[in-house]
Amino acid sequence: MSAHEPPDEPRRAPRPRATYLEKPRRDPAPITDVLGGILGGLGNGADIRTGRLIEEWDRIAGPRWGGRSEPIGVKDGVLAVAVSSPTDAGVLRYDKADLLARIADEFGPELVHDIQLRVVRRRGR
Repeated sequence: MSAHEPPDEPRRAPRPRATYLEKPRRDPAPITDVLGGILGGLGNGADIRTGRLIEEWDRIAGPRWGGRSEPIGVKDGVLAVAVSSPTDAGVLRYDKADLLARIADEFGPELVHDIQLRVVRRRGR
């Protein structure tokens, strides 16, 4: 054996070709099932209902909140909501109980038990 030749090693068997093309096709799973499985693996803070709350914010929050705020997310039962001014935060603070009741009616009382308002200045203003 010369210095440039690799030592004799047993050859590996070739990998089998992917069989996913050979499997029968099935209907795609609903996106809520897929996301629920993914988010469920992330821990207690991740919940498909949070996605629905954010997606349907204007309808659930109503005109008073929907036009003045944007949901950020839910962590440990606290819904973070962005508002564009301290004035909006002050006005909406008085309406928290009503919004909490609407969220509880839609998703159950365990999803959100408090709302935190955050003043977030939008770029370009």
